[in-house]
Amino acid sequence: MKRISLCVLISLFLMVVIPVEAAGETIVSKTLLPYEILSISMSQSTMTVSGWAILNETQHFVTSSDHSYELEFASNEHTFRVTGTTTGTNLTDTFRYGGAPICATTAYFKTDITCYYRFENVGFTFSIPISSLQIGRNYTVYLIVHANSANFHKKIPVYYPIQNDIVISSGQKEYRVVSKLDDMKITVKYATVAARKGPDRSYVAWNGGANCSSTYGNYHYFLLNSVYTNIKDKYLNNTNKMTYYNVSTSLSSCVDSRRRVVEGETYNPVWIASSFVEYSGTPMLVSTRIINTAPTIVVENVVLKVDDVFRWEEHVTAYDVEEGDLSSKINVISDNYHNIPGNYQMTFEVSDQYGAKASAVLLITVLEHENNLPIIHAEDFSVLIRSNVDLRKFASAYDLEDGDLSASIGVDTQADLNVVGMYPVEFRVVDSRGAIAIRNVRVTVFDYDTLFGKFRFVDKDELFYMEDIPVPWIGYTQRLRLLLETHTILESITVDP
Repeated sequence: MKRISLCVLISLFLMVVIPVEAAGETIVSKTLLPYEILSISMSQSTMTVSGWAILNETQHFVTSSDHSYELEFASNEHTFRVTGTTTGTNLTDTFRYGGAPICATTAYFKTDITCYYRFENVGFTFSIPISSLQIGRNYTVYLIVHANSANFHKKIPVYYPIQNDIVISSGQKEYRVVSKLDDMKITVKYATVAARKGPDRSYVAWNGGANCSSTYGNYHYFLLNSVYTNIKDKYLNNTNKMTYYNVSTSLSSCVDSRRRVVEGETYNPVWIASSFVEYSGTPMLVSTRIINTAPTIVVENVVLKVDDVFRWEEHVTAYDVEEGDLSSKINVISDNYHNIPGNYQMTFEVSDQYGAKASAVLLITVLEHENNLPIIHAEDFSVLIRSNVDLRKFASAYDLEDGDLSASIGVDTQADLNVVGMYPVEFRVVDSRGAIAIRNVRVTVFDYDTLFGKFRFVDKDELFYMEDIPVPWIGYTQRLRLLLETHTILESITVDP
């Protein structure tokens, strides 16, 4: 007994005389660090968080000099803190154990049945600049409570169970508060919590089943450490600044002379205050992201012929919902195109200002040219004996792809222009792709006698044949001979005798 008393005296001396040395900011349970997030709102520039928090069985919370608050936003890549402003929420009566005296000012770490602490000005408000949140991060939020007088500092992950996310957008940036009510579980951490019919201490507790004692009868109390996963609703009681959770229960056994209930479907609605439970599940996250639609690339597959002019820019475009036309930013990733018949691919990629990418493949088919045969225009013709004439003048050639090929015509003939007669002539032409056209005609070589034997000279009054040509006509016949010798054409002449 003496040894036990000595230990107690030493402990009391250490707790009463001086504050304990600050422990690290270890994460603690809600039993030691009760808190409530009452509201969260966001504007284009600021995120505002309000609530309250204390450290149980630690010290008096009276002024901003003896306690303070911080919020920590922690991600894998970035962590920062914001200091809060204390507000005038008074929760002394809420956490006071009935019948216990007030603790001395310098009494630290007293249990609630030994004495009670004043919890005044335990509200807080945080104003977090939206610009402090880096884009592309998922921040877990922690509440840090500094009990400055006791030199005691603890933190806890924040839960703010809500049905729908809180979202604000600024340009293409989105900021989102996520704390899913249906993802959270609550565990009862006190053995004396009544299962009430409404969200306030003024509501009576449910009763039913056999009596467990004459003191408590069959009134319902939550079983210590029982877990509730099906939270049907929540209610913020603005009078006592406490959130109440609606659950359903069923009867359990008698424990400590009280009729206990656990999660079930017999009794509903059953309400329990947040100060009596521990949260589990996914803590509150603040996520940030760019609202960005990836660009798109549109390609028009191409069918070409060899030597056709090909510019891929005429067949590929890029567009981004936020930035518009990105065609000028398209990059060629791979290209096996050649100007020979075959199938080819070109791969393109484009990125927007936030790095979102799109890629596409252009299919290119190169075909041989459709080559039409050239056409030679030529008919049978006559030339005067001993004429010095290029027979190609009697033919012309045209090609649909190459155009006029007359200058390329070749002549193959055994014609002797010094001997009267009819001879075969072959005209030949080859286009740029080797297609050959041939035209066979005949050339007639004639002399003067043959020419003049075909003429009958007459005047308007009488016929004469094989007679002397009238003197007035002599000049014209000489002219006719000259035309025949030089141009091999006939000209019709009218002569007045």
